[in-house]
Amino acid sequence: MTEWDSYITQKWWLRYTNGGASVTELTRLSDRDKHAMRKAAERYELPVDMDDVDTRILTIHASKGVEAADVVVYDGVTGRITDGIDESPPLRENEARTWYVALTRASERLHIMRDAFSYTKPYLPADLEPRAAERATRERSA
Repeated sequence: MTEWDSYITQKWWLRYTNGGASVTELTRLSDRDKHAMRKAAERYELPVDMDDVDTRILTIHASKGVEAADVVVYDGVTGRITDGIDESPPLRENEARTWYVALTRASERLHIMRDAFSYTKPYLPADLEPRAAERATRERSA
């Protein structure tokens, strides 16, 4: 993710994740933003051809009701969110529901990017992937 940091900066996140206006911004990606997405897809060998598929970037909130074969989620929340969920059970529950939405948008593959940005703290459990794989195996066997 270090290479992607040169494209996706804190300024980018502020621009594209700041309330309702962010949805408009995210649907009109600049050439630089598309270049960053292509570079990341190549680097992580994601099974996505950015030129041939309908690729969209959505905030978690904007993704409700939307499904895609491949979904990329960045694990991390700001210190302010961490402090809020530590102090308030309702905020903690709301954050959990929000992440549930994010993690259930993929119909085939969920890609979790960890430690992507120095100004965020991990939110998802470190053992999420093996636990999910085990559960999926059990469900297929049942």
